[in-house]
Amino acid sequence: MAQLEIRGLSRSYGGIIPALVDVDLSIDSGEMVALLGPSGSGKSTLLSLIAGFEYPDRGSVAVDGRVVNARDAVDYRRNVIGVLFQHYHLLETLTACQNIELAMFPTHAEPMQRYRRARDLLQQVGLAARADQIANRLSGGERQRVAFCRSIVNQPRLLLADEPTGSLDTASKLELLQLLRRWMDAERRTLVVATHDADVASACSRVVRLRDGRLEAA
Repeated sequence: MAQLEIRGLSRSYGGIIPALVDVDLSIDSGEMVALLGPSGSGKSTLLSLIAGFEYPDRGSVAVDGRVVNARDAVDYRRNVIGVLFQHYHLLETLTACQNIELAMFPTHAEPMQRYRRARDLLQQVGLAARADQIANRLSGGERQRVAFCRSIVNQPRLLLADEPTGSLDTASKLELLQLLRRWMDAERRTLVVATHDADVASACSRVVRLRDGRLEAA
């Protein structure tokens, strides 16, 4: 059984604007899959449906055989998936370490466990010396590395990344891609990344193309 199973997925806005139309997609554990397409192709909508931020008009999303639904959304996002956004979504007045710790609050981790886990991840991405720096004083590349740490801090089985390199310069983009690859190889996890960047797509093991809400190739 594939880790991620998407069947007949359709989503429209206002009942008239189709964002996705009858999408079928299977992704196996350990794959690094790029959702490639121009702006408006449905990439972000598909990630949002997989993440349980919104729900389809028709069809279903299942991860590890479990259908994503509103009833279990909190537990699902806490224990099953991680999400990495293009614009970081850090709390600007908190430190790098505190932003990562915040993601562990819904878990049963003790305060010292949260602190040590956050510090360890920052060490792994070369930001140990910036752990106590306020987020709004970090560079774009540093913010995305903090956001990456936050997205994996609860050890998700599936990581979703929405245009994660879109706001980065070339050097920071390559650094983030290396971090993602290293995490996948070490943890044997799965990554689905929405992008329009050919460099990001070429780093993935498979490319799925979307256009006008429809799957072109898988």
